[in-house]
Amino acid sequence: MHSFSSSGFPIVFIQSDDELNIAVDSIALSKVVSLDTEYDSFKRQYGFNMLLIQIFDLTSVYIIDPLTITDYSSLWRIFENPDIEKVLYSVRKCFIQDQKT
Repeated sequence: MHSFSSSGFPIVFIQSDDELNIAVDSIALSKVVSLDTEYDSFKRQYGFNMLLIQIFDLTSVYIIDPLTITDYSSLWRIFENPDIEKVLYSVRKCFIQDQKT
């Protein structure tokens, strides 16, 4: 797990399942999280592939590399927790992309 700080918030790069699990332990302590994803748009060559997941928990920015993660199950602790408010960016686009993959 690599991290540095910008604009006063630590930025944590996550590139393994173990790093994701550690990050989720921290994120799960927050009352509010924001989430954004980035996809490619090369549907003729590569399909619709998730390229980046960004999560902010009001204390840290987590940049998750979905090309290196094989087990996302720990994220459900955050998504299914009714005590954590979720702020999602451009959700409709994400769901449309997911349905096409």
